[in-house]
Amino acid sequence: MLSAIALGRPGFGLVLLVGFSAGLALVLTGIGMVAVYAKHLLPDGSGTAQAPIFRLIPVFSAVVVICLGLAMTAVSMGWLQPLRFLS
Repeated sequence: MLSAIALGRPGFGLVLLVGFSAGLALVLTGIGMVAVYAKHLLPDGSGTAQAPIFRLIPVFSAVVVICLGLAMTAVSMGWLQPLRFLS
């Protein structure tokens, strides 16, 4: 929208914004409908809930998110040079 305003074409920016919003709404609605109607295809949760790996997945994903957040904070503060590890 800001680019369209800068180019002097705010109407075109509004059309793109409405199109993007409508597409996003359709995709999210479709994903929700698939999740609701495909629920019967998933296995029963009582047997899989007992496996320890399924209880550790949320903990592992939380640790990954925290580590990525700390790394991004360290890079933005200048404490860590990201290209140093790539070379």
